[in-house]
Amino acid sequence: MGETVDFIMREEEKKGAVSFTHADLITTAEQLDKEGKHDYAFEILEWMDRKKMSFSPKELQLFVGIIAKTKGLDAAEAYFKKVDPNFK
Repeated sequence: MGETVDFIMREEEKKGAVSFTHADLITTAEQLDKEGKHDYAFEILEWMDRKKMSFSPKELQLFVGIIAKTKGLDAAEAYFKKVDPNFK
C-alpha cells in the first residue's frame, strides 16, 4: 500500500503541484481516521514512518491507534515497544 503514497507524491512533484508538508499528511490521516478510512490513514502514517519522519507524542498516539484498528492490538503494542524510551 505504501507504494501508492510514493507514487502519488512522485506524480505530484512531476506536475509541479503543491508539495505536502508534514502537517498536511497528519491532518489528512486524522481526517481519514475520523471518516472510518483507517487503512488509508495507516498507509500515510506508515509511509511517513518508513521515510523516518518524526512524530510528536500526539501523532504517535494517532499512529498507534490506527495500527490497533487496522492490524490489531498486538501489532500496535509491538510498534510502541520499538519507540525510543526517552520519547515516551
